[in-house]
Amino acid sequence: MPKLMHEDERGHARSEKNKVHSEQIREFDPVCQLPRYANINGTEIIAAIMNEKYKAMFLNMQTMSDWRRTGYPVFEDRNGNSTECETGTPRRLLYPELEKKTNSNVPSGDSIFDRVENDPI
Repeated sequence: MPKLMHEDERGHARSEKNKVHSEQIREFDPVCQLPRYANINGTEIIAAIMNEKYKAMFLNMQTMSDWRRTGYPVFEDRNGNSTECETGTPRRLLYPELEKKTNSNVPSGDSIFDRVENDPI
């Protein structure tokens, strides 16, 4: 059975761990960053983070929720032209046909462009 550490031993171990983390942080080179994100700040940082998250999670349903919540990514081509559909960007999924037939509580006339109740944008 392993020996339990006393409180003072745990405190010493914790301070040694923090010292190692502090040294690692000092070794971090702030110049080592992606060039396209070198001189951004403020809302540009949020946009960059959300755009990278969108690329990493492409085709994952979470990206739809993130877009509704934050407005990022902005759907534009390199020339700044909108790439959204003429009727807008889909905001929700449709109810399945079986659900519509068997559940009387399903709203009628639903559309993928309808806003959902937690849709801030």
